[in-house]
Amino acid sequence: MNRRDALRMLTAGAVLPALSPELFAFYRQAHPASSYALRTLNPHQNDTVVAMIDQILPATDTPGAKAVRVNEFMDVILTEWANDEERRHFLDGLADVDKQSNALFSKDFASAAPDQQLALLRSMDEAAAIARARHSGNPKAAILRCKAISSPSLKV
Repeated sequence: MNRRDALRMLTAGAVLPALSPELFAFYRQAHPASSYALRTLNPHQNDTVVAMIDQILPATDTPGAKAVRVNEFMDVILTEWANDEERRHFLDGLADVDKQSNALFSKDFASAAPDQQLALLRSMDEAAAIARARHSGNPKAAILRCKAISSPSLKV
């Protein structure tokens, strides 16, 4: 059993008993049909999301995020559940990913090489962790700041 199977079993065991049949049906219907057409993401934004999810949860011996169409589910969330501010915040974040990618690699994120995409995602993750630590009052913040200072590729 791999970690995905274990997580799936644990999650199902913890969550399924708590879901009413109506709520379970609601969540099942939220997954887009195989003929789904994007409603919020434009083709470029979708390509960026696909490139990101493929780096974050790649295919192994089980399907990755791209294979299970997480990008389409995200489009459903943005279209049907997110309010205007949340939608704008997400789309502005995608534009910022391209801006950072262009500054570093002279190409948008979806066109960057996989190792470049991964480097940018890791840098963004480290920067977000530092920002969270700065605002949390957590002593870990000092350690993360030191790491940022010692890592020239990390922008804070």
